[in-house]
Amino acid sequence: GLAGLAVAASLLLAARLARAGPPHPAPESRRCLPGLDPLGVSSLTAGPMALAASAGEAAEPAEDLIQSDDPAEFFGAYYEKIWAFVKKGFYDPSFNGLDWDAVKAEALAEPITTQEALHRRLKADLERLGEPYTRLIDQPGEFANYQRRMAGSLTGVGVCIRPFTLDGARALRIAEMSPQGPADAAGVAEGDQLLAVDGVPVDGRTQWEVAETLVGEKGSYVRMTVQTPGGEPREVSMERDEVRLQSVQAAVLSEEESACNQTWAGKPIRRLAHIRVPNCSLGAANEFRSAFQYVVAEGADGVVLDMRGNGGGMLQSAYDMAHVLLGAGAVYRLVTQDQTISEARINSEAGWLVDGETPVCLLVDEKSASSTEVLAGALKSAGRAAIAGEQTYGKGIVQEVVNCYDGTGVTFTKERVQTPESIDINRRGIAPTVGVPRELLNLQTGLPPSSPDFLEAMMKEDAPPLFEGPEPSPPTGPRPAVDPADAPAFA
Repeated sequence: GLAGLAVAASLLLAARLARAGPPHPAPESRRCLPGLDPLGVSSLTAGPMALAASAGEAAEPAEDLIQSDDPAEFFGAYYEKIWAFVKKGFYDPSFNGLDWDAVKAEALAEPITTQEALHRRLKADLERLGEPYTRLIDQPGEFANYQRRMAGSLTGVGVCIRPFTLDGARALRIAEMSPQGPADAAGVAEGDQLLAVDGVPVDGRTQWEVAETLVGEKGSYVRMTVQTPGGEPREVSMERDEVRLQSVQAAVLSEEESACNQTWAGKPIRRLAHIRVPNCSLGAANEFRSAFQYVVAEGADGVVLDMRGNGGGMLQSAYDMAHVLLGAGAVYRLVTQDQTISEARINSEAGWLVDGETPVCLLVDEKSASSTEVLAGALKSAGRAAIAGEQTYGKGIVQEVVNCYDGTGVTFTKERVQTPESIDINRRGIAPTVGVPRELLNLQTGLPPSSPDFLEAMMKEDAPPLFEGPEPSPPTGPRPAVDPADAPAFA
């Protein structure tokens, strides 16, 4: 069935993705909207002290906003600025039942005279709002890493570092790699435990602190000590270079490899293509557009768009990716504090449409979130793609970020996101039109497509018509917020 075809194709093509690439350049993204991220930070970052009130608005530098040699005056005014941003934009008009004016009065009843005191006060007051994505981003290196992640590129070694528990203790491992990046070329492998950088053990340091030691000037060298499970520790040296973070990859099966005897929307599928989009960072939509141009030019007449594990990023990326596949129509709706609703619609004259007819199957899982869900909702609403996999995470809220003077940031939730049918995505997600067992969706442990058990399980699926109307997803209930301490770091 359709689900089996999608998952089998995605696994079969995975080994070929690093060798194939989109050859055509794509136009730059036209504008930046507030973004989504399941880890609690978003895509719209303003200037050193101010938060842009709307997309593209220039922010004032910090020194133009607050000038004082008196610590109490400076930190008090700083607190008031951030308090005012939240007062104006926080999506819950009740402020979780708080008198937000009284919160400020309480905070400033005693002078705030140090940076540490300012951080404690901000952290405590933001936590009182009871919204897990409204918080102070203050861990060393965390905000700098977020900015690199949203940019989608950096000068480093091309690894994604995540914490995990080993024998009851916190450790770090290489969760993902940039293909042909410095670490990949040096023999580092996904799943390796990271033990030391330049001979200094990583014990007791966060993933962000360690990432800061791996980024640096292009052409400089760094040593990593890693250990493959079951193996011995080894030290590898590599030269830092410019790397793309988890960039879009594409490949096309030959007719012999496809050999699927499937029909989508009444059209026979002779050649399947697979496009893997691991995130929605800045530039992801440009890469996706180029990838879609590439697979269509290569003769693909069915496309598996693989966004499993894609936790989101730039909301603008979701909009632009939808535009590649849709000629016109609504993509999403935003609901603000005062219940004002704005609808993002595709401008058919903008010239981003690549193909509005080639059948598309969007592959998602429970970790597909935020911007990915926005795209899934738009394609499902328009009947442009089948959604295969499992119900998505359900994070349909938008954050904005205050870029603070000391390298930290404050993020607060500003808007709710809805599908074009006015259905909230938050705590609901997007339901697939074709279900796929979780064990087959797993990016690391899913069965290979040659496995008889895999083929037997997948071919039992009966796919519904491709271009059917949307069905509201059942509510998922409150989903636990991802612990910020478990967020990835890129280097």
